Amino acid sequence: MGQATTATTSGPSPTPQPPPPRSPMSIKNKKPVGRRRDDGGGEEEEGDRRSTRSSISEEEKEAAAAASGGLCVNLRSWTRRQKVMIATIALAEMAGFAGLSVIAPLFPSLAESKGMSTRNVGLVFSSFALSGFIGAPIAGMMVPKIGVKIMLVAGIVISGASGICFGLIEDVNDEAWFCFGAFAFRILQGLSYSFYITGAFAVVTTIFQSQMGLVLSILEIVIGIGLSVGPPIGSGLFAVGGYKLPFACLGVLMFISAVPLMIVLPSAKEFLKSKEHQDQELDADVKRKPMRKLFVSYEPMLVLVTIVVTSISFIYYHPILQPFLEQKYGTKETEAGFVFLASLGSYCLTTPISGILSDMYPHRKYSQIMTGLVFAAVGGLVVGPAPFLLSVLPQKKSTTIAGLVLAGIGFSLAVVPTFQGFTDVTIAAGFPADIRTFGMTSALWNSAWSLGECIGPAVASGVSDLLDDYVLSFVTSSGITIAMVVVLLLHVLCYKRRRPASAAAAAGNPPVAAGDVDIITSIPSANINDQKEEKNNQPVGMDAAMMVAGHVDETKTGASVLVVMTRKNRNNNEAPTRRRDAAAAEEEEEEEETDDESFADAQLDHATSSSAGHKQHV
Repeated sequence: MGQATTATTSGPSPTPQPPPPRSPMSIKNKKPVGRRRDDGGGEEEEGDRRSTRSSISEEEKEAAAAASGGLCVNLRSWTRRQKVMIATIALAEMAGFAGLSVIAPLFPSLAESKGMSTRNVGLVFSSFALSGFIGAPIAGMMVPKIGVKIMLVAGIVISGASGICFGLIEDVNDEAWFCFGAFAFRILQGLSYSFYITGAFAVVTTIFQSQMGLVLSILEIVIGIGLSVGPPIGSGLFAVGGYKLPFACLGVLMFISAVPLMIVLPSAKEFLKSKEHQDQELDADVKRKPMRKLFVSYEPMLVLVTIVVTSISFIYYHPILQPFLEQKYGTKETEAGFVFLASLGSYCLTTPISGILSDMYPHRKYSQIMTGLVFAAVGGLVVGPAPFLLSVLPQKKSTTIAGLVLAGIGFSLAVVPTFQGFTDVTIAAGFPADIRTFGMTSALWNSAWSLGECIGPAVASGVSDLLDDYVLSFVTSSGITIAMVVVLLLHVLCYKRRRPASAAAAAGNPPVAAGDVDIITSIPSANINDQKEEKNNQPVGMDAAMMVAGHVDETKTGASVLVVMTRKNRNNNEAPTRRRDAAAAEEEEEEEETDDESFADAQLDHATSSSAGHKQHV
């Protein structure tokens, strides 16, 4: 594990050296304490800049966290403010996602008693995600303007209030007004969700850059807990106090979590000041690209499509599982919540393992996502089970639970790598590592996930109504998942085959501008002529993006380090030419030496012959 370098206060700035080889576990968590940067325009010490925003004690704690390395980050190195911040964000997310899943065992039966069709129930589920899909990009653009604090706290408060109101629609007896209230409050919940989840991701990527993987794993576990405990808690509270009680309790819990966040979160001025300071530090050659450039980049779009399909499969069961259980096994609402716990609980328990695998093998993210999607597809076939599996699997509740457990394990493997992977390929596409990019990536990730949550319930309910069979609807979900696996497999195989061709194309391109990344190979300009020696070490696609992210200074100077890396790689590209020129010069020197030796020998022969002739004459 490499040691963090400290900034010196005097002496010339050292020439940037290539970073030493690092293990995959240390790529994401290593954080220099105060590295000096030399972009050709003078010296600048990062330790001095950092000290303007944090106390010495906090700096020492961050250094201790960086020195611990790998996945074993010392949580005691966090300041009290950071601990409170993460704890309250986690509490808000747990309550919010519990409110998202609590309606699964409760709302379908209530809606049926009010006269709503199965299709409209699915649309109510989808309306939450549709509003989140629309609101996430808006939230991402507003992060630099209004600040993370206002967005996060306002989103939590509005989400809690709209959840409480969603529980009050039980008293509405008119079918039209009941539908209107269900859609209105669910849409408001989706908009507020997009605001507070985007704000939470922006806090993580801005304040916890050196420990992003750890914090995201913690939040992913909390999200899984919220999704898991929502249905059983809702069923238990429903048995105690009726339909309103679960929504009221979760809403009050969100109000409570908003209070400490108002105290511990930095103000909007601090966030904006930090953003402006980072922007001033970017190299002059690094140009900010508009968001639309991301949508014409192949690999970021592939990751976004993967997120959408994974979300479709993840949320697919929610509107139809409770009616299926009641139809096949006579399961009531109070018991259905515990059946939901099979899928969401296995997802929650295996999420830490998925995070560890993602950190241990950062160059195998596509393989992990494909493995998870295969598990999820097989689980969808077992839930029914599918008609062609009835000869080997009995149609029992235990079989359904086993399928849900298998699907939950698959979703944990597929979901966890997507956020970090999308951030990495975005940076590899030439976007700087600053708060605007982090806000954009978190907003697009949430937007893609919300789009899947919008499509999934609508497709599930529509297919169930069309085929009049819930089992075939589960099979449809597995088919969608397998189709995504095929696309990812073709992507991986094609990239492996076109690796030499991509390298040749990159060699024929003009030099890449400082700070830019070669879009053809998705990596900074590399030593193409030395690929015979490095072909086993040259990653492609998202794997290359992970290598770029591993070398990016996760504090503030990611773009500057990319500039230095690009210049180094450009020098490496020129190295073979220098070697050929040196070899030619050596050959010329050898020829000159040979000519000199021949001339000296001729002179010696001439002198010898002249001396012999003189003696003969005498």
